[in-house]
Amino acid sequence: MTRVLRGRTRSGELPFVTKPSASGKKDRWDCSGPAPSNCPACGQGKHWVDKCPDMRTRAKYFKLRNAMKELQGTSSSQASAFVATKEASKDLDMSFFSSPTFVSFGAPNVFLLDSASTCHVVNNASFFNSPLAPTLHILQGLGGTVKASGVGSVKLVSDIGTKFTLNDVIYAPESPANLVSVQAFDRKGVRITFERGQAELRTQQGRIATASAITSRVYKLNV
Repeated sequence: MTRVLRGRTRSGELPFVTKPSASGKKDRWDCSGPAPSNCPACGQGKHWVDKCPDMRTRAKYFKLRNAMKELQGTSSSQASAFVATKEASKDLDMSFFSSPTFVSFGAPNVFLLDSASTCHVVNNASFFNSPLAPTLHILQGLGGTVKASGVGSVKLVSDIGTKFTLNDVIYAPESPANLVSVQAFDRKGVRITFERGQAELRTQQGRIATASAITSRVYKLNV
């Protein structure tokens, strides 16, 4: 390809023009012509992500990527967020995990609050306090799928000493992070309030746990 740097130099000379690559290969930033692989956002078809026709998925993809930049201080070229669905489901209106689940956080005991997922997801079998039941769930998302290996319950102790149990937790060894579903908490009567980088989880009996922001978009459950 040929790239032109806009504007003139201080000496008034014409802008520098790069010569086409001798190999004929495209520059990594060249978005002309067809994309070389499937869209990393929707995973459907070879088109550039900024031209993805699924605007909702495209917006979520960029939100996830920006969140990762805040969390890691760098960009990730292999973004892959996941959603929990039933394998036989035909519902196309998927709700993507809002947390950046496409990274290995290097801390297996970290649980991230997720406001979009419909179920809890854990990647470490040692967290489960009873034998796992079989499940047909899969984690499907931006350009990839991960099969669940079972479903069970996980007991946790919060930073304030409260013991509580996460039920119907999906065990997915390949999930890059442990995810706690805000929606699942809501169905159980747990209310979560957010203020100034902190969150409180409450039931009718009172506060059961807190969470802290690790980026402007991602909260870590304090357990």
